[in-house]
Amino acid sequence: MKIKNILFMTLLSLANSCYLLSPVDKENYSDLEGYVFSLDNMTFIKDAEVTINNKAYLANTDNNGKYLIRGIPVGWVDLEVKHNGYIPLKRKVKIEPYGTKYLELWLTKKSNNNLNKYNIVFEREGNIWVSDEYGIFQENITKHFKENPNFENLYFKSPTWFDNKSKIAYLTIDNSPSPIAKNGIWTMTKEGKLNQRLTYIESYGKGLSSDELGNIFLFSMIHPDNANSVGLYKYNKVNNKIESLSSTFLSMDFNPRISYNSKFITYSSSITENTMIRTNDFNQFSTSISQIFISDNKGYNKKQLTFTGSNYDPCFSPDGSKIAFISNRTGSAELWIMNKDGSGQRRLTNTGASKANNPVWSKDGQKILFNTNYKQNYKSIENTNTWVYDLSTYQIRMISNDMNNPDW
Repeated sequence: MKIKNILFMTLLSLANSCYLLSPVDKENYSDLEGYVFSLDNMTFIKDAEVTINNKAYLANTDNNGKYLIRGIPVGWVDLEVKHNGYIPLKRKVKIEPYGTKYLELWLTKKSNNNLNKYNIVFEREGNIWVSDEYGIFQENITKHFKENPNFENLYFKSPTWFDNKSKIAYLTIDNSPSPIAKNGIWTMTKEGKLNQRLTYIESYGKGLSSDELGNIFLFSMIHPDNANSVGLYKYNKVNNKIESLSSTFLSMDFNPRISYNSKFITYSSSITENTMIRTNDFNQFSTSISQIFISDNKGYNKKQLTFTGSNYDPCFSPDGSKIAFISNRTGSAELWIMNKDGSGQRRLTNTGASKANNPVWSKDGQKILFNTNYKQNYKSIENTNTWVYDLSTYQIRMISNDMNNPDW
C-alpha cells in the first residue's frame, strides 16, 4: 500500500510539472510545427536546429525533417534555422493564437548562387517585401522609406511588377489626420528606391495590377460617392487619367487583371447574369458569391465565364490563353484553371482548405502561387500562407508565411 501511495504521488507530481511547463493560456501562447528541406538535394534535413527569439525556444528536426516548438508567445518572433554546410535562415514569423501554425522552411548551401532574390514581391504589415520562390531570402524594401516622419503613417498595399520585373507599383493608404496628399498609385525600383507617386486616388483601393510596360494600371476601389459600390478602375499613365470600367453606380467588381497583350481584362463580380445577390465585404475585397468575367480593355463586351459555386481572383497566364482562379464549387477553396473563353474548367488542388485567394502565374507559365489556409490549425482572418502549384509535377509546396497579395 505504501508503495502504491509513493507511486501515485510521484505520478501526480510529474503531471503537475508537465502542466506547469505547458502553457494553458492559448490566447497568449501557441505552437509552431513544420519541416525543414534542402534546396540543393530536395530532401528533408535531419538534425537542423530551429530556434525562436535567440534560442529561448528551440527544437531539432527528426529523421523526417519535422520540428515542433510549443508554448511560443503570440505575435511576431525571430526565427532562425541552422545546419552544418547551409546558410543560416533568419525570418520573422507571426505566431497565431488558438492553434498551431504550420511552416515549411528551406535551406541552401553557400555554393548555391542561382537563387533569384528578387522574384516575388508582397506586402507585410504595411511594408513591401521581396523574396525568392522558396522564401529563403526575404527583404523589407520600404523600411527606409517609412523612417521619414512624413511617411510613417503610410501603408503600402497590393504590389505588382512591371517593366520586366525591374520596377514595382503599389497602392498607398495614409492613416494620418490629413491623408489626401499621399494616397494613390506609387512606383519604385525593385530595391525600394526612387519612390514616386503617379496619381492620387480618392478612396480605398486594392488589387492593383499592371501591363508589362507599366502604362496601364487596374485596381478595385470603393466608389467615392457610394460606399455600397466597389468598381474597377483603370489608370493610364500616358494621358494621366483614371476612368471607371464598371458599368453601373452599384457595382460589386473585384481584383482585375490585364492580359499580356493588354487586350482583355478578367475580374470577379457578385452581380452576375443569373443572380443579383450581393455581399458586402470591403475589408477582404471578396464576396461569398461571385463569378468570373472577361471583357475588353475598356470594360465593354463583358462575358461571364463561371456559373457554379463561388469563383474569384482570376489571373491570365503569361501567354493569355488560360485563366487561373479560386473556386469553392466542390466544398473547399481550391485552385482551378480554364481556357480564356471559359471552357476546359478543371481543379488543380485538393487541399480541403476553407480559404484561398490570389493565384499568380510564374513568368514561364509553369507554376502558380496562391494563398491558402491549408494545413493551418488556427482561425486565420487572411490567407497569408503562400504555396506554389507546379503544373509539371502536380505538386504543391510552401513558400512562406505571412505574405499578403504576392505577385510573381
